[in-house]
Amino acid sequence: MSEATVARPPLPRARSANQLVVLVVEQRAAVRAELAGIFAGQPITVATCDDVPRALLMLGRLSPDAVLLGPVDGRLDATDFLRIVRADDPALPVVAGAEGEAGFAAAAAAAGATVVLRQPYRAAELLALLGGLTRTRRVAIEPPVEVGRLRIDAVLPRMWVDGVEIALPQREYELLRYLAERSGQVVPRAELVEALWGGDRAPSSNALTVHIMRLRKRLTDSANGEWIRAIRGHGYLFTVPGSR
Repeated sequence: MSEATVARPPLPRARSANQLVVLVVEQRAAVRAELAGIFAGQPITVATCDDVPRALLMLGRLSPDAVLLGPVDGRLDATDFLRIVRADDPALPVVAGAEGEAGFAAAAAAAGATVVLRQPYRAAELLALLGGLTRTRRVAIEPPVEVGRLRIDAVLPRMWVDGVEIALPQREYELLRYLAERSGQVVPRAELVEALWGGDRAPSSNALTVHIMRLRKRLTDSANGEWIRAIRGHGYLFTVPGSR
């Protein structure tokens, strides 16, 4: 019996300077339909496949800006995909989507997923995450931000304090990086809102306050110093306690 010929998936049209290319690797038709609705009208070109061998082929042909990965199985499964990808490209943003599959979420994180999101996806959260993850990929490679004993990854949402790695939610990572790049300067509240949410309004009037509070908790340590100080009527001042 001769082997069936698998049709090569069509390439999306060439991207523009402001167009993201996202590869969706997902076996569930309902999830693919959900993503099509989320991406409709967005400056995003989507390529979709439902198995890992084809996904690896498309990855090499498309050079996508990001990958959305579901719990695909088969001869090669989602964790195999992640291990192969990470061996070649440690920085490619790969968002793993898990719908209550605790085992898949843990395996994907261990295999190198950049972020694991709970499904069903929330449109605003997913679009903001993709925008943040791909921002540094569309420009020249940047070095990490280093301020005293703090080091912030240039691409992935993580930091190191005294050499100890700490994972960060994407929004807190963006907030920390923006403040650290302006260490010692008072940054107006309105400027931070613009930097984090762009032209969109913040989800609530106290959203920035909540993110700063959470970030402060992550940064609390034995140095007993304040990393982010509110300067009443002016904004926020970021410093690294205990740095020489």
